[in-house]
Amino acid sequence: MAEEQKSDPTKAKIHTVLQDLQTQLRSKHITEKVTVLGKEFVLKAPLSEDEEIWAETQTRSDSTISFSTSNNAARLAAGLVSIAGIEVDKLFEYPEGMKKEVREAIDGNSARRRYWVMAQLLTFIAEEGNRGFTGKLIDAQRALDKRIQEAQDEAPKS
Repeated sequence: MAEEQKSDPTKAKIHTVLQDLQTQLRSKHITEKVTVLGKEFVLKAPLSEDEEIWAETQTRSDSTISFSTSNNAARLAAGLVSIAGIEVDKLFEYPEGMKKEVREAIDGNSARRRYWVMAQLLTFIAEEGNRGFTGKLIDAQRALDKRIQEAQDEAPKS
């Protein structure tokens, strides 16, 4: 073990990797960096309850395949934190034709702003020419979700 926890002499000593995982779990999110086409993407999991609900509302149910694909794309849009060091909130500008009142309403409410950004990300992800890079990101998002689930399953039940 590289470094160990030393605060409580009655508790088992844990490796820093476990300490880091514990710290991330307590912060409500774990992040993962994934490089695709030379760009670093930062993903987070688990999604908040609001983000999960948003992703579900964006899911198409035409067929099993479209349901799965659109759900994965929506979850990816909700889980993206940054691309190439740029926070997702900074990746999009409002369209020139958007009314000032609408911009102000979005900017005046952090939840509305987050939903607007997620919708822009989902549109970008779903565009025909952009789908090629999303598979690796969706796999990374799933792996991150699985890691969290496994950690929660292994945690002692109180």
